[in-house]
Amino acid sequence: GCSGFSTSLDSLLAPPKLTQQQAEIYQALLNVKGDSINLSYPKGGDYRSAFTIYDFDDEPTEEALVFYHADSATENSSTLRLNFLDQQDGRWVSVLDLPAGGDEVESVMLEKLGGRLAVIISYSVLGQQETELNVLEFGDGKVTTLFKDTYTRLDAGDFNLDGNTELLLI
Repeated sequence: GCSGFSTSLDSLLAPPKLTQQQAEIYQALLNVKGDSINLSYPKGGDYRSAFTIYDFDDEPTEEALVFYHADSATENSSTLRLNFLDQQDGRWVSVLDLPAGGDEVESVMLEKLGGRLAVIISYSVLGQQETELNVLEFGDGKVTTLFKDTYTRLDAGDFNLDGNTELLLI
């Protein structure tokens, strides 16, 4: 039986091995934030890595969005944070670090809304049944919040067949 099994379940689990690119991004984040961070992985959706690497701003290089938990939080905020990193002279550099909109990342979607790329992030909040939604746009070294709301169900598609993607929140 299992009575002779004396190790904990946590000691048997290991985070996914980082790719070379992810390791470079993670090191750039550590250089700014120190050792006291833990990566946070979305629970669902197409982007299930703590690292979303994409050309968010239509310039020649890709950018990275990284979710992580900091060891400390202020009284009214979660420890969950998001950090945007950009490539400058062949190196990854943290350009923005923001508090996240919840306690855990539920999903990340990248959709063209109104002809521009939107980063759609869903968060769960402890003790709350509805999910928090933040629709962000990244460009010119800043993040713009396009929309915030709560929902129970979310979908994206061209629902009215006008050639543009819409968000459906219930």
